[in-house]
Amino acid sequence: MSKKSKVPSIKEEVQSIEPVVEVMAEVQTQAAELVKEVTKARGIGKFIVEQILTTEKSNTEILNKVLKEFEGSKTTMACIAWYKSKLRKEGKISARSTKAEVKAEVKAEVKAEVKAEVEEVLAA
Repeated sequence: MSKKSKVPSIKEEVQSIEPVVEVMAEVQTQAAELVKEVTKARGIGKFIVEQILTTEKSNTEILNKVLKEFEGSKTTMACIAWYKSKLRKEGKISARSTKAEVKAEVKAEVKAEVKAEVEEVLAA
């Protein structure tokens, strides 16, 4: 067989496959849309609460993840803060520490460390 005789048969094969390729592309598009719908059905709020309760991510990290998972979402930092506040009120996460409380904790820890070092030096 010459190359010329193979060319038409290859074209015919490609033409016979084109409808299948088109159908597959349509199926992939529909599947992607279904995945988006299922993800949205899960809900942004539930997703945010899940992130707060199961990770140590900052509000910014959670917001970025929400915006990535839920394209077109209008979620803001205020939304994330609202959910954290709600979870605090429900007792599901601990209350925030004030600067004074943190300062007192650090001071107590430093004092305990210094005391332990002094006792160690005196014992030697």
